[in-house]
Amino acid sequence: MSKIENLAAVGKGEATNRLGDLIAFAVSEQAALKRLELRKLLIKSGVSEDFMPRQRSAADAFRCATTELERIGQSLTAEQNKKDSDEHLNILVRDVVADKEQIIRSLVVEKVDKKQGELRYKPGEAILKFSREDEDFVAHSTSSESAVVQVIGEARKSFEYYLTYVTARNVRELVNQVLKSVNAVQIRPGLYFVPEAHEQTTQGLKKLISALDESKAQIIPVVDMEDSRDMIRDGLRERLEQALREMAKGLKNPDISKGELNKLLKSAKENIKSFKEYEILLSGEMEGLQTYLSSLKVQTQQLAEKAAIEGAA
Repeated sequence: MSKIENLAAVGKGEATNRLGDLIAFAVSEQAALKRLELRKLLIKSGVSEDFMPRQRSAADAFRCATTELERIGQSLTAEQNKKDSDEHLNILVRDVVADKEQIIRSLVVEKVDKKQGELRYKPGEAILKFSREDEDFVAHSTSSESAVVQVIGEARKSFEYYLTYVTARNVRELVNQVLKSVNAVQIRPGLYFVPEAHEQTTQGLKKLISALDESKAQIIPVVDMEDSRDMIRDGLRERLEQALREMAKGLKNPDISKGELNKLLKSAKENIKSFKEYEILLSGEMEGLQTYLSSLKVQTQQLAEKAAIEGAA
């Protein structure tokens, strides 16, 4: 029996107190789905619709779709074996204009001939223009390069995808936001402890993840025993140490923006609030962690002072 399983082991007929749950999960790359489908899954699982990723703007969809057109080490022809060839091309996407009316991006082709030691540069192989008013784009190209013709054909499909779909990365960010909202502590990658007070949300998150393509989630109840408390304290300690490292880095950075400072401040306040919840959960048994809380409060004050100075500058 593993150490994790031991934390949930209960003797037959034995009454126990639960501290919370471990949730283990994996979100597959195939978890991408349409926005409407995700909203339905949120409702069905009982997870708040407040966690629904924001609607991607048409401009963002254009940028995502056109960035995906880049190719490195592309074969010159479909028949060419890239491994056996000294020639290949790179397709690069470069910004030309980005203003209130439009975004213009250009495809640049680099032809590499390793045998001859040559690099031929062909700018403007295709121009992609996005209109903010129409929220659509057009592509112009007279390129004879088959690879360029191919990627131009992919641009429209990718644009529509980013407008209507939530990517697997977006889904993972959603899961992380839900875990953050319930003060979850990471035990190891893909395994989190959630206090018992948030059991309903934990169960809903399991249902949501399990409903995604090729994704899975499992919940393991955690009983109140010394090993369980040690596990939770270790996870909380690692989180506080990481937070303090990020805050110290921000304090030392003379070029940090006000937005980044505010983000660090918000995170610090959330960690202080989280600490208090775990202090109650563990009946004040926070051996060795009070020092982290004190340091957190000191650095929070220092960040607030630095943010005030930045705001006055």
